[in-house]
Amino acid sequence: MKKAGWLLVFMLAVTKELHAQTFDEWFQQNSTQLKYLVAQIAALDAYSGALEDGYGITGGGLNGIAGIQAADTTMHGRYFSSLEVVSSAVRADPRVADIKQFCGTVSQLEVLIASVGTALDATIAGNLEAACVQDLGWLDVLLTDGDLALEDSERLGLIGRLWSDARARWAFAVEVWGEIQGKP
Repeated sequence: MKKAGWLLVFMLAVTKELHAQTFDEWFQQNSTQLKYLVAQIAALDAYSGALEDGYGITGGGLNGIAGIQAADTTMHGRYFSSLEVVSSAVRADPRVADIKQFCGTVSQLEVLIASVGTALDATIAGNLEAACVQDLGWLDVLLTDGDLALEDSERLGLIGRLWSDARARWAFAVEVWGEIQGKP
C-alpha cells in the first residue's frame, strides 16, 4: 500500500502539467460546446479582419508598384520622344551653314568645270556634286524632327563627319578648278 501511495504522489507530481477535460465538459457538453464555438467564431472574425487588412496592404503595394511602373514607362517614353526632336543647339551649329556653303560652291564649280574642263574633269566634278547632294540629304534628315532618334551628341558627331566630307569635296573641287584655270 505504501508503494501505491508513493506511486500516486509521483503520478500527481509528474502529471501536474497535463490538461484534461473539466467537469463542465463532462456534465454540460452542450453549453461547453457552445462556448467553444463562440470562441472559434470570435477568433475567425479576428482572423477575417486581419486577412482583409493584409489584402488591403498587398493591394496597395501592388497599386504602388503599378504606379511606379507607369511613371517609369512615361519617363522612358518622354526620353525616347525627346530623341526625335532636334535641339536648337544642333540647328544653330555653325558647321550646318558651312556644309551648305561648301556644297553650294561645289555645285557652282561643277557647272564651271563641266563647261570648260575635259570629260574626266566633268565626271569628277559631277561625282563631287552628287556626293554633296547626298550630304545635304543626310543633313536634312539630321535636322528634321521625327526622322531619327538620336542624342544631341550623336547628331553633332554626324554633322561633324558631314562637315569634314563636304569640306574635303569643296577643297578638291577648288583644286580641280584651279588646275583647269592654270592650263594653257
